[in-house]
Amino acid sequence: MPKGNELSEFERGEIIGLKKANFSYREIANILNRSKTAVEHTINDYFKKNKTTAALKTGRPKKLSRRDERQLVKAVKKDPKTTADKLTKHLEELNIIASKSTIRRILYSKNIHGRKAVKKPLISEINRKKRLFWCHVIKQSQQTDGKKKIMLWFFPGPPKVQISIPSKIYGKI
Repeated sequence: MPKGNELSEFERGEIIGLKKANFSYREIANILNRSKTAVEHTINDYFKKNKTTAALKTGRPKKLSRRDERQLVKAVKKDPKTTADKLTKHLEELNIIASKSTIRRILYSKNIHGRKAVKKPLISEINRKKRLFWCHVIKQSQQTDGKKKIMLWFFPGPPKVQISIPSKIYGKI
């Protein structure tokens, strides 16, 4: 797996020219700011195989460029609930044709997976009034029965009640 960019035709010509001028591999690598191994392979290919071009790339070329992938990720981060169909249409507006499966594959490779957002129920006005009424009822029962202490938590979920009864060991609560 290469760590740097591929050598251009011009750089390959420079390497061969510097070698013909009797520079060492290391000196050529330092002059062109390339690895010694890349220089060595280029020179060996030229003198042994009389070849100055890079090896042909195998496999099908990618449908989307890196820039297109970044635009896709940006669109998903802007609206996480968007579907693959909408993303396909968004890319078609940019004159990029890609299938839904291609879009999903790219998003999976970027560690973005389709998840359905959890819908959190909002408290309606009716339920808010019912909760408030319930609290008033509990408060009234607390005033009539002095032995119980009731602690309430109102939001964000249903009310929770904790009843503690006073004990003679610990004294009054």
